[in-house]
Amino acid sequence: MPMIAETNALLDARNEALILARMRAGNLAHGLKSPLLNYPKVLDRQQPGDSGFTLLEMLVVLAIVSMTIAAATISIRGSGGAVRLQPLAVLVAADLKLARADAILQNRPVEVAFDAAKHAYQIQGHRSAVTLPRTIGFTLMTPAEFRRNADRAHLIFFADGSSTGGHVTLTNNRLAITLAVDWLTGAVTATKSVL
Repeated sequence: MPMIAETNALLDARNEALILARMRAGNLAHGLKSPLLNYPKVLDRQQPGDSGFTLLEMLVVLAIVSMTIAAATISIRGSGGAVRLQPLAVLVAADLKLARADAILQNRPVEVAFDAAKHAYQIQGHRSAVTLPRTIGFTLMTPAEFRRNADRAHLIFFADGSSTGGHVTLTNNRLAITLAVDWLTGAVTATKSVL
């Protein structure tokens, strides 16, 4: 008979465990169906002065933002303060793509004027000229009819997306990045080469 008593005890324990598990599963399912029902109770526990941010929290956020901006500025510069070439090439490529998009959207030609003497370029109808650091070599190759003189030339993007075509090459002491502007499609592609 002791074996029957042990078996009955195990079955009773199993039944209690099943009942408890079903109850917990039901509570969990109900909680998942209506998680926001208990939210107002949480809000009621807050004190009247708990809304908003403290001065300390705001100062911590400002410190984090300042460190992020400082890190971004440092990442543009390589060792010894030399300007890194790749972020500048990305900027010039983005501006060329912007000029092409403007030409298509406005249904008119948009000119990007390059001035090697001033080490700058400007998109027609946009902000002031973008001046590149003097430590970066800067050359532009365009068809002869779009070259004003030895230092000044321009690329034109047309309303259909095409362009006059050309190459903008940025160099530093170790690297050259050439941005090619396709005359047929106006697409801007970059190639990198080690000097």
